Amino acid sequence: MKVVSITTTSDEKEYLVILENNSKFRASSNVLFKYELAPGKDLSSREIKEIKSTASDDRMYHALLRLITGRLKTEYEIKQYLKRKNVEEDKINSYVIKLKGVKLIDDKKYIDSYVHDQNLKAPISKTKLIFKLRSKGLAKNIIDDYFNSNKQDEEADLKRLIEIKRRQLKFKDDLKLKAYLVRSGYNYSLVNKVLNNSEY
Repeated sequence: MKVVSITTTSDEKEYLVILENNSKFRASSNVLFKYELAPGKDLSSREIKEIKSTASDDRMYHALLRLITGRLKTEYEIKQYLKRKNVEEDKINSYVIKLKGVKLIDDKKYIDSYVHDQNLKAPISKTKLIFKLRSKGLAKNIIDDYFNSNKQDEEADLKRLIEIKRRQLKFKDDLKLKAYLVRSGYNYSLVNKVLNNSEY
């Protein structure tokens, strides 16, 4: 079956390949170059099926790249995203391997970036950090390795958090502040110690 024409899609992100039976499919420039698609090229049914499958894979891969560009993702988050898109298990593994190969999935680097970003907003307890990281599907051993190599100065973090929270009227009250800090995962004894010695 011959290719009749190739035009850009309305969103100009891909190309629309139109065949002589008026069937059509979308493909990226990468797919066009790979299969040397051009008007007049004759394709067998097998070739058309392969090209469509490659175009679909290419489209999903670029969707993943856009997803990761917005915010780093864990391996678990990527797998869950693909499952929601009804991607087959073998293809899910293929995408993950490909993304790992170009260093776009790296759970160890994700933890480092996540902890850094969280602490830029306001200090956060180790307990709460671990809970949040586990909710991202990160393995316990990877999280443990990170905290074994990167010791948290919880007392210094707690002092900085108290300084930030004291600026809010409701946290001028020691009991309310103490309750908040304990809920945030800080050890009760440490909270008492720091508050008793706090200048704030």
